[in-house]
Amino acid sequence: MSRPQRGDSFELGEVGRRIYRACVGMPPDVTLQLIVGPETPLYDPRIPHGVRVQIVASDAQTLIRWRSAAAEGRA
Repeated sequence: MSRPQRGDSFELGEVGRRIYRACVGMPPDVTLQLIVGPETPLYDPRIPHGVRVQIVASDAQTLIRWRSAAAEGRA
């Protein structure tokens, strides 16, 4: 998710939709890896309960922001 799916900028709700689609039907013993960049928006990082997540970021500040947002945004 370090790049928008289409175009030059992220669409409203794109991050949340991509996370949701990745989680649907995912077995409980699998870890979802989110690769994010400084430009990846934080406005909808809701992670469903029971989903293990590994966040990979290009820099420490982005990693800290995403870890905090994911912890607060559990659906």
